[in-house]
Amino acid sequence: MSQVERVVRALSRHGRIVSAEEIERQLGGFDGLPAEAAGDALLRTYRLAPDGAPLPGFEPDRTSVQVVVSLLRESRWTVAFVLVAALIGLVPAIGVPLLMRLFVDRYIVAQDTTWGAAILLAVIGAAVIAATVVALQSAVLERLTVRLTRTGSVGFVWSTLTMCVPRLQAYGTGYVIARRVAVHNYSYQGGVRLPQALVNSLTAVVFLVMIFLLDTVMGVAAIVIVVASLLISRVVLARRNPVQRSFSNDRVRLTGFTSDVVTSAESIKAAAWEQFAFSRWAETRQRMSGSSTRLGVADQQVTLVPILAQTVGLGVFLAIGVAQVFAGTVSLGTVVAAQAYMVSLLTTAGMLVLLGVILQELASAHRQFGPVLREPMDPEMLTVTTMEPRDSGDPPRLTGALSLRRVSFGYDPEAAPLLVDLSLEVAAARRIALVGPSGSGKTTIAKLIVGELRPWSGFVTLDDVPRLGIPRERRTRDVAYVPQTSVLFPGTIRDNLTLWDDSHEIDALERAARDACIADTILGRPGGFFHEVTSADGGFSGGEMQRLAIARALVDDPRIIVLDEATSALDPVVEAEVEARLRARGVTAIVIAHRLSTIRDADEILVVDGGRIVQRGPFAELVREGLFAELVHG
Repeated sequence: MSQVERVVRALSRHGRIVSAEEIERQLGGFDGLPAEAAGDALLRTYRLAPDGAPLPGFEPDRTSVQVVVSLLRESRWTVAFVLVAALIGLVPAIGVPLLMRLFVDRYIVAQDTTWGAAILLAVIGAAVIAATVVALQSAVLERLTVRLTRTGSVGFVWSTLTMCVPRLQAYGTGYVIARRVAVHNYSYQGGVRLPQALVNSLTAVVFLVMIFLLDTVMGVAAIVIVVASLLISRVVLARRNPVQRSFSNDRVRLTGFTSDVVTSAESIKAAAWEQFAFSRWAETRQRMSGSSTRLGVADQQVTLVPILAQTVGLGVFLAIGVAQVFAGTVSLGTVVAAQAYMVSLLTTAGMLVLLGVILQELASAHRQFGPVLREPMDPEMLTVTTMEPRDSGDPPRLTGALSLRRVSFGYDPEAAPLLVDLSLEVAAARRIALVGPSGSGKTTIAKLIVGELRPWSGFVTLDDVPRLGIPRERRTRDVAYVPQTSVLFPGTIRDNLTLWDDSHEIDALERAARDACIADTILGRPGGFFHEVTSADGGFSGGEMQRLAIARALVDDPRIIVLDEATSALDPVVEAEVEARLRARGVTAIVIAHRLSTIRDADEILVVDGGRIVQRGPFAELVREGLFAELVHG
């Protein structure tokens, strides 16, 4: 059995349908590894063990019914408690109408005053029991909601952090935030409203039985009235479903676009696009408002139409009961008790309508965040094999040698690849510059080297070992990537340099800051490395932000560093100093830049065009002719 068939079968066995073509494409990213190890690794990205058993976090494809069943199974003990509480609550719900019957027949009709005090005390006791049950139910359901929200949020955020970067970028920052909001709605609907609706719907059977025990004719009438009410409600509910789906999509779209506008505010203002951005936002907001209005109308119909039907049905039921009294077949007290049961029956039966709304809300919320939970894990999170340390203690560091071997890659599976059979060898401690026109594939090559992108075929090696064959801790420590732009997080400068890893010594931070030529700037701030950063730029200039990003990359003392336009905001003097310090570290540097001062002293320059290396060599040789000469001389 091929690895493609093996993975497809394992996924389908647990309710996850992925095409063989997709699995075959994903397996291409594990070239260089033994076939079985590649299959094991791909299964692990889907959170399945090599034997096909589900691991924590596995998320199958689910229908709306399966979503509800899974939710109830997860909260079965809470639902059981609510059911027991509801059964206890039935005691006053059943007893009060019987007390009303006794009160009417004995106290009012028969003028027997000896029953007054006893009935009053019984009603008070029933009220106390009912209030206690409701309070307990509310407390337990609130705790369930908190637990579901916490569990859902943890799973959602973890899936977001562990998915491949291209997939995360495909969702977009704003839309990920908007989908996160759906987790809370899902938890509330499933943690509070669903158990209540299910339990209350079940108690409707008890009230119907009580009506039959009082009088068969009124029992039959109750069944007819309830069925008619439910049929009317079902028609109204069917019209609400597409409206609910449209509203959910528009709400996610608005939340996502609003987040994107706020995130891009600086670029919008710099380009004087405020009016265009606002017009687009207002258009999105107007569309969501229209959906909200239509949903409000649908909700009113779902609420009012059943109430109207129930009111008419209650009147018909009362008329039948009065007719029974005049016929002498039942007493007035019996009609009063039956009427009370009928009110409770219609109320609890109405929960079936509410149950339909809740199921729609649950399905809609799960459609929003479910795809994020089902995203495969980034293979970079894995270690397929382990390299044994040469000596006891810490594992050996990489030397800095790397290669790309017949790597093909593209961003659109339906289009031709950007890189085709690209091969590249870089010796340790070399400084290599990648140049070329925009869109030529320079950044793509860089991201393949650091593992942010996975090849369609071929593989990247570090010290002649496929990337995934090296323990992840060593990959992340020995290979660093510095983009052109970076952000700071709320916290201290130390937190931003170490990314909250307290194991780093202050000496390592100081050395990284010195080699990035940012130490004086940091120490000039109040508190130095413990200065609190409160904004995305922390009040640093563009050049200082780039040097902080370089310092962040140097904290782990990497053996390979990729600088993607990472010194574009530095003046030539500071840039030369940073380059000299990197050379002194003996680090392999892959530099992407357009400025001559950045690439002139590289050991080798690779000219990339159309995903191919069209020229390579030192600056003095390449500047004479070819594409590089055109780029230099304009």
